[in-house]
Amino acid sequence: MKIIIIIILLLFVANIVTSQNNTNNRTGKKVLVLNTNKVYPNKSFGRKKTITYIPLETSKDILLGRGAHIYYLSEKRMLIVNKEMGDVFIFGIDGNIISHFNQKGGLGYNFLSYAVYDELSNEVYILDTISRKIFVFTEDGKLKRTLKYIPSLYLTEAYNFDDESLLVYHKHEYGDIKQKQPYMFLSKKDGGIISKLNINLEEVNPTTIVTDKGWFSVKASSGNCKFGEEFIIANMSSDTIYQLKQDKTLTPLFVQSPGVFSEPYLITKVGMKTDDFIVFGITPNTLKDSYKKAQGDKNYKGTVILTKNIVYEFKTGIFSNWKDWKESVVDVDISNNMSVRFIQPYRLKRYLEEGKLSGELKKIAKSIDVSDNPVVQITKFQ
Repeated sequence: MKIIIIIILLLFVANIVTSQNNTNNRTGKKVLVLNTNKVYPNKSFGRKKTITYIPLETSKDILLGRGAHIYYLSEKRMLIVNKEMGDVFIFGIDGNIISHFNQKGGLGYNFLSYAVYDELSNEVYILDTISRKIFVFTEDGKLKRTLKYIPSLYLTEAYNFDDESLLVYHKHEYGDIKQKQPYMFLSKKDGGIISKLNINLEEVNPTTIVTDKGWFSVKASSGNCKFGEEFIIANMSSDTIYQLKQDKTLTPLFVQSPGVFSEPYLITKVGMKTDDFIVFGITPNTLKDSYKKAQGDKNYKGTVILTKNIVYEFKTGIFSNWKDWKESVVDVDISNNMSVRFIQPYRLKRYLEEGKLSGELKKIAKSIDVSDNPVVQITKFQ
């Protein structure tokens, strides 16, 4: 009897090893382990990079306002959106305005949940989670068509994938698992589902909890991002972080340890990827904290983990603590080996007074007003 049990155990282990080997053979790459609990050493990087500063045109009609975000950046144009106000701005790479529109309300969008810019077709896609629609506009704000997707989908993000489709993400807000495959391709013509990515979830971490004592949520976008024609796919309900290429090849790159359903609850996002390195942002999932405190649990101490950034170098295979967090990007369709961020005028004025500026940035700081639009900083890694 003992011999039979031993044989069964050996076969079980062999099956696991074979399965793991098959995964590596299919992808052609080793799936690396990202230890989100580990304290990695600090390291300074002498990377070659060029930095460009672009003051944005400002007028009484062209004011970005608080909460503006860059959703698209190419060698020629920028798409900047203020979600709360519903404003859409397209700037040239020189900082001059090309177009501006706001179609919030009426027959337009109820809420600007996410924005996509297809520069080749000169189309702007506005995802409206409330109305369950995607509005397609010309650059100057003329409505071309409306994509009505399945009402059961709760789409919170969309990306320009190719000439025919958008890559969209279904968010499991309340923890339901009706959509086990949250990533799918929607038709740019009518919003129909073309296909789904082979990423299957059997359990999900909710972002919202509703009780008789209130409504509690955590601001957690997915970890998805786009660099050039490459997508990085990550979310708070999947241990695996994937690479998605233009031919729809899906490759697992990293596996998080401990898993996303283990305590402490952590959310991992990709802040940047270049040819040489990839940056992860690790933040605590505070939804459980909010819920426990609201329930009056005095013994619950809450999450004490601090946000941290981890960089992995592809050539050396080394994980390190990343200090240059200002060069990370979030929710932006950007060219490869680039990052972008805003520098607010009031900060530039303060840095100028403190004598911390030099060169081009010092010249810009002297010429702008504190009420002007922010300056765009573009970093290109060589």
